Amino acid sequence: PEYMLCLQNGKFDHPDRMFNSIAETWKNCLDGTTDFKELIPEFYENDASFLVNNLNLDLGRTQGGKMVENVELPPWASDADDFLQKSRDALESQYVSEHLHEWIDLVFGYKQKGDEAVAAHNVFHPLTYEGGVDLNRIMDPNERVALLTQILEFGQTPKQLFVTPHPQRIVPKFKSLSRASSCSISITESPVSPGEESFEDLTEESITLAWNNITKLKLQEQHKIHKGAVTGIAVSSNKSSIFSTSQDSTLKMFSAESKIIKRSVSFSSMALSSCLILPGDTSVICSSWDNNMYAVYLYLPPSCV
Repeated sequence: PEYMLCLQNGKFDHPDRMFNSIAETWKNCLDGTTDFKELIPEFYENDASFLVNNLNLDLGRTQGGKMVENVELPPWASDADDFLQKSRDALESQYVSEHLHEWIDLVFGYKQKGDEAVAAHNVFHPLTYEGGVDLNRIMDPNERVALLTQILEFGQTPKQLFVTPHPQRIVPKFKSLSRASSCSISITESPVSPGEESFEDLTEESITLAWNNITKLKLQEQHKIHKGAVTGIAVSSNKSSIFSTSQDSTLKMFSAESKIIKRSVSFSSMALSSCLILPGDTSVICSSWDNNMYAVYLYLPPSCV
């Protein structure tokens, strides 16, 4: 309530404009041109108090005479807690995983601006976009304050991060195991093809099998090449070189054939956190605790990369 009062200058908004129904809000966002509500993280957490008028506040009546009380939930939710639980289940579902890249395209990607945004019906007021207005060029103080207030109170479109379609998330699917699975599901309920089970269905069984087989693992080699903890490992495409980063702030290239360090470089005063070899084995990308990414180009004979 305190946020609502702050936004409305110490008063609650008109009852018909308040968040009082999931269905009505959903419809307004889809059909209206002035309603831009978004789901806040609380919709996927464990505290449902924001959906319930526990303080018994007098929020008024709508034009239809209905008293504004608890948020009206969809018929498939028995109560507010059940609504949040099912929202979390939906967020972690196979369907969302397979279509997550489409949301990224709209919010952060190539469908955020331009012709692609128009075609996707994904356009907003010009003031909401980064760089949409240069406040320093507005000389009228009243106009400047009005624009700044609108930007602060009604939000901004996120910074565009991608200009090409985002790749689809790889959703692993595993073949059914020979022995019966304790958490198997029927073919009619399975989101994948018959004879297969999704990663979610096999999680518990995979963990059990992994622990049962872990005692069969044998240590083949051990090489201490860093002074600090290892934070990342990448292997060249021909398996001849192993690159590693460490909290000692170094990137090292270890030869899998000669068992010696071929190259060691330090370019940050802080720990390195990960490394990735780009296609062609010509360069390595590293990230660091100093919030920077570093590109290391390898000018080595083909036999060493």
